[in-house]
Amino acid sequence: MKRMPQTSYAADMWTTLQEWWSLPDWIAGGILLVGLLGGIRRGLSGELSRLLALVLSFSGAWHFHRLAVPLLQSRLDWGEDALRLTSFVSIFLLLYLVLKVIRFAVHTILNITFRGP
Repeated sequence: MKRMPQTSYAADMWTTLQEWWSLPDWIAGGILLVGLLGGIRRGLSGELSRLLALVLSFSGAWHFHRLAVPLLQSRLDWGEDALRLTSFVSIFLLLYLVLKVIRFAVHTILNITFRGP
């Protein structure tokens, strides 16, 4: 009788993951892992406020980047796609920075309030 080679449980699990997970699964898993580690470090409310800031920044940039294209077009001699990308990234970063400052201010106020005298 022929014996099958013994493999560890971790090796079997890794093989199963390689067979069943595609690239989007690995990306989503990585995002979830980063969120988990951030949640451990910041706590639930800190991680939720960070996620809210990202979603609001992306949404704001998505809705308003077309309004910034004529402004950039008058100052830069670039193609339409490059101007749209530049305006999207600029608005996203600006909104994220503003929301981060607001989050920091709220965090500071809450820390001072709950510390007491």
